[in-house]
Amino acid sequence: MNKKNTENGCFQVNWLGSTIYVKLLILISITFFIKSCRNAEYIKDYMQFYKSNVVVAKAEKWSNYKKLMGASVTFYTDNKSNVSYFLVFLKTSNYLLICDTQGLIISKHFINTSSRGETFDTYIKSPDSIYACIDRNMIVLSDTNRLLKHWVFDSISAAKLQDMTICSNKYWNDFIVYNNKLCVFIIPNVTVTEFKKIYSRSTIAVFDISKNYLVLSDTFAYLPDKFRKDFYFIGFPITQPMENDKYVYCLRNTDTLYSIDLRNPTNNREIALNSRSFIENRPLNVDSFKNDPRYQSKYLMSNTSNLWFKYDKYRNVYYKLYNLPVKYNNDDGTVNNFDDAPFILSILDSNLNIIKEIEFPGKIYDKVRSVITNSGLLLRKNLDDRIEYDTYDFTY
Repeated sequence: MNKKNTENGCFQVNWLGSTIYVKLLILISITFFIKSCRNAEYIKDYMQFYKSNVVVAKAEKWSNYKKLMGASVTFYTDNKSNVSYFLVFLKTSNYLLICDTQGLIISKHFINTSSRGETFDTYIKSPDSIYACIDRNMIVLSDTNRLLKHWVFDSISAAKLQDMTICSNKYWNDFIVYNNKLCVFIIPNVTVTEFKKIYSRSTIAVFDISKNYLVLSDTFAYLPDKFRKDFYFIGFPITQPMENDKYVYCLRNTDTLYSIDLRNPTNNREIALNSRSFIENRPLNVDSFKNDPRYQSKYLMSNTSNLWFKYDKYRNVYYKLYNLPVKYNNDDGTVNNFDDAPFILSILDSNLNIIKEIEFPGKIYDKVRSVITNSGLLLRKNLDDRIEYDTYDFTY
C-alpha cells in the first residue's frame, strides 16, 4: 500500500499495492461470518427431528424389580451378531436386565457387590462388562452373574490419593471406561471454605485397569485461573475420550471445552463455543452457600448449566446439553425445580464446532438420562411407571 502527500497536506492511499492485504482481510471476514452463521443456527421447532417412541420397560411388567426411576440404561450392539440390546441396571434392587430393542426381557441377573452402600453410578460396556462405583470410593467390575474383579489401589496411587475422594453421583456419569483405562472425577477432602484447594488440584484421574489393582497413570483437568480466585459451583467435569490419550471435557458453568493431550501437553487448548444462549456463571457467595439451604438451588436455577457432553459414534457428532435459567419462585407461590427449566441441545461436528442448537421445553424429559443408539439420540421422558424414550435424529 503506497501513500503520497497532497497539496492540502493530506495523504492519498494507493490500494493497488495492497491486493494481498485486501484479499486476506476479506478471507478472514468471510471465515468469521461463516462461523458466526454456523453458531447462530438456533431452532425452536424441535419436533422436526422427532423419529419415533421407544418403551423399554413398564412397571406392571417389571413389578418384581421395585422402582424404575433412577434406572441406568445403556444401549449396546454386539459386533459379532450385530444384534442390539438395552441394558437396564436397577439401582434399587441391583438387578441387571438385558432387553431387546422392544423392551422384552431376554435375561436378568442379580449383581451381588457385597456392599452395604448404594450403587451411585454404573457404566455398562457390554452384557458381560458392568462397571460400578460403590460408596464413592471403591470401583468394582462385575460380569452378568458374579463379582469378576474388585480393584484396590496400588501403594503409589493410594499415597497420591490419600486426601482425595473418587466422586460419583446418582444422576451424572462421572467415570468412563475404555481401552483398559478408567477415567474418574476426583476432588480433595476439604470444606466449602477451602474451595481454592479444590480448584488448584487436578480433578480427573486416569487409571490402568489391565491388572487386578488400580494404577494411577495420569491426572489432568486443572481448572482455569478464574475458578481459582472465586468460589464457583463447578459441579462434575464432563469428560469424553477421543483417541491416543486425548480427552475433551467441559465444566458445569462455562461455555468452553478443554482439549487435553496427555502425550503432548503443548497441544492442550481451550475451545470457546459461543453458544447463543449460554451465559457464563457468576461466583457464588460463600456465606450464603453455607447458611442458606436453598441458596444452591436458587443459584443453579438462575444460571445456565451444562448437564452432559457425549460423543455419538454412529453419526460422528458430539452433543452438549445445558439448562436455561428459570426463576426459582413463581407468582402463584409455587417453586420451580430442576425439571422445569427448558434446555438447549448443541450439536457439534467432529472438530467441535457448533452445527446447530435446538431448544426444548422443560418438564417433558429427564435431561440427564439420555441414550445414544444407531437410530438416534433417545431422550428419556419424565414418567414414573415406565422407561420411555423419544428418538431424535439431528444430523440431516
